[in-house]
Amino acid sequence: MKIDKYTFGGISGVLILYAVVLFDELGSVLLGGDSGAFLWTTFHFVINPLLCSIYLILTVLKMINKKDKYRWFSITGIALALFYLYIAVSGNTLWIDLLGIDFKS
Repeated sequence: MKIDKYTFGGISGVLILYAVVLFDELGSVLLGGDSGAFLWTTFHFVINPLLCSIYLILTVLKMINKKDKYRWFSITGIALALFYLYIAVSGNTLWIDLLGIDFKS
């Protein structure tokens, strides 16, 4: 099936997703000021959760369509994407503290 061949589900997909998340969130911080804070908020609360949701849908579809024993490796990617969704939706400051994000400087 096409969805099995052309999605970024699994470990490689979640690594790409997290690279995009780190790039846009740290890039917003480096931009700084009001525009950096606006971009960070937009990415953190809107765009990145949307990307995580799309990733989750594609990964679950890929996992359902695979029939071998390795399909359960996708659970790691699903767990990491759900972790980011929890952080973004709940307003948890773990991600901010981990990255050392500070807009005051």
